[in-house]
Amino acid sequence: MPSTAEDLVLLLAREYINDTQIKRVKEIVSSEEVDWDLVFSYSIKHGVASFVYRHFNEALRGLKGQLPSDTRLKLFVRYYHVLFNSVVTYRALQQITEEFHKNNMNYLILKGILCARLVYNHWGMRPFGDIDIWIKNEQSGLAQEILQELGYKQYYVVGGRKESMPIPAAFNQFCRQNYMHTFPFKNGEFYCEYESVYNYLKESGYELSDVNDFPWLKNSLQLNRTISVELHHRLIMPSSPYNFSESTVYSRASEYEVEKNRKVRSLCLEDFFLYLCEHLYREALQKVHIMDGSELQLIRFCDIYEFWIKHQDRLSLNSLVETIREWNLEKPVFYSLFYTKLLYDTPEFDELLLKVKPSSLDFLNRFYPNNKFGPIQYTWKSSFRDRLFRYNGKEAMQIINEHYKDMVLSIPILELGDSINYSSQEIETIRIIETLAPKWHPLSTHLQLGYPPRDENDISGKIIVLWDIHNIYFNIVVRDDKIVPNRDDTTAFLYDQDAVRLLFYDVKGKSQSYFFLFLSDSRAICVKQDTFSLTTFELPFERIHEVDVNMIYNTNGYELNITFPFSLLGITPEIGTVVEFDVELHDCDNRTEGVKTILAWAGGQRNPQIRGELLLQDAVVAIGSQ
Repeated sequence: MPSTAEDLVLLLAREYINDTQIKRVKEIVSSEEVDWDLVFSYSIKHGVASFVYRHFNEALRGLKGQLPSDTRLKLFVRYYHVLFNSVVTYRALQQITEEFHKNNMNYLILKGILCARLVYNHWGMRPFGDIDIWIKNEQSGLAQEILQELGYKQYYVVGGRKESMPIPAAFNQFCRQNYMHTFPFKNGEFYCEYESVYNYLKESGYELSDVNDFPWLKNSLQLNRTISVELHHRLIMPSSPYNFSESTVYSRASEYEVEKNRKVRSLCLEDFFLYLCEHLYREALQKVHIMDGSELQLIRFCDIYEFWIKHQDRLSLNSLVETIREWNLEKPVFYSLFYTKLLYDTPEFDELLLKVKPSSLDFLNRFYPNNKFGPIQYTWKSSFRDRLFRYNGKEAMQIINEHYKDMVLSIPILELGDSINYSSQEIETIRIIETLAPKWHPLSTHLQLGYPPRDENDISGKIIVLWDIHNIYFNIVVRDDKIVPNRDDTTAFLYDQDAVRLLFYDVKGKSQSYFFLFLSDSRAICVKQDTFSLTTFELPFERIHEVDVNMIYNTNGYELNITFPFSLLGITPEIGTVVEFDVELHDCDNRTEGVKTILAWAGGQRNPQIRGELLLQDAVVAIGSQ
């Protein structure tokens, strides 16, 4: 049953509230127990904290005293951070577009920064994290050069360090083929003086009387900002099932006044609305967003609701319906409007919903296991309303595993005594490790990156794990119709070769990552991925001699037999010990295109709640002759 915190956030997640909504808020606040920490937490997660702050300072001013002081302070700080950060990000956009204009660049501004002005006309209401710019393909290289000249780099932030990241050409090619935009360009030292932003906001009519009363807030608002820019080379995912005409969208783009005498170019109103719907639908249904808990955010529904309220009179319903049908956008538009209507209890969308209603509505309660819309899809057990305020990754994984429990690919495994190579070690007995993680199977069920396998022969695998007092023994049998070994047996990048990766986690969740690379002479070696390699995509080519690995090629793929010492993990094994663990298959069919598929056994690298576990059991297995 929905909590009062959920009801309150839903009522306040809009730009303006009417008398009926004000009355209901007063009833909740005055007569029911409200968990204000939960209200604040939900408002942050859903991107609507500024609305909550605004309403309690305007329409609900009389109730402001009923908010706990710490909640009032947190909302106050959040609002001003959104307000000042938005202006600073807009200043960064100004700098970039000025250089683009000097070079006669064709570009369109997308998503959050336009929503802040086009939908809300307020820098403090709609938070956004980065700058999204759609660039014509032929000018993409020039755009990247301009960003680099302005101090933007492509890098990861690891352990608090900012490292320049020389991305391999294969990875850039991979992004171009499989995604909508480049790896982000970031400028970690973009600076605007506090007084400059303060004066701009004051001159623009913003009420800022409280800010200077809190010197610590003023200090936090004038820190350097990290500005992130994503250069889009297409508007939607290449795997999307839509007949989107990007040339038409680009040709009918419009200019919008962001501030006096300053305009930016973006999608026309009709296309902007369709883009909001497509973006909401895509992120709501794809597993990658479900696993990180970002699939259902109220701010995206609010964008659509507020956009329609403000701009519907400037849209032609017949033209909109014609475009939706021509581009095969009935599902994303219907999904977005159906649930926006449910959340905001409004009849505003009824006519359009009726005109674009698909023949079947099963998709309203479905999700997909990867970035492609099909052919595999799953049905939620819980309702949309139940999922809105909770983490849904566990339910998603349960549904996926139930769906595949009878569909695990059966790969013949030889008898244990023959299939596991124990090198020269003499072992009398070994014990089976019971696997508590989901079964490892093909067809993209645990796909973390790229395309799902074409079939079980493209990439799939099965694993047996055993142990004794010294080592863990892995027998990994992989089907792979094309094996791409290491480039030159001296260097290694993450995205231009086949590989197997083992991950182990300690009690604090910190991982150790080991890659098994295939050399040109049919051998395999083990290297450890260190912190710095995360910032460069480069693996250290220094063999971990304590790990013994034997590789066997066959007509269907390959088999790895690995002897991994417990000593590397700092573990003294005993019956009942649990080791958090995962294994990934990296499949690269074309070195210039990079790794197209990563198939994971448990998938815990991206979501700690679904890490696999190995439980050391006392089931003794006889070993054949060595």
